Amino acid sequence: SDGLDIRIPGTENVDFSNVRQFTTVSSGRYRFSAQISAEDITTDQYPFFHIFDPVSPGRLSVESSPAKGTVARSWITLDVPVPLGTQALQIQIERRLSQKFDHKIRGTLHVYQVSLLPVR
Repeated sequence: SDGLDIRIPGTENVDFSNVRQFTTVSSGRYRFSAQISAEDITTDQYPFFHIFDPVSPGRLSVESSPAKGTVARSWITLDVPVPLGTQALQIQIERRLSQKFDHKIRGTLHVYQVSLLPVR
């Protein structure tokens, strides 16, 4: 009921995509929502939500805006147009490697809740 904390200690330049969930879908429009907050997330590459067709990522791949620095508890929303042929979605939190000299990411991302609902 308290959500998920991702705590990043600031010792490495990490890419990650280990927090994920799969869901089945039919073609149509969906709205992804996530309630998050962030504390002192550093570097130029920040965590974001990536939603894609795991069988054919070229068919569907959308990304949320990243959680930069400190973010008060708020909602991220993202429209997800699911094309014919897509039967499942992979939703994951990602962070790409930084190419900057000061690239060791630190901070905390808190995810309170997520949803993916059809838009009628």
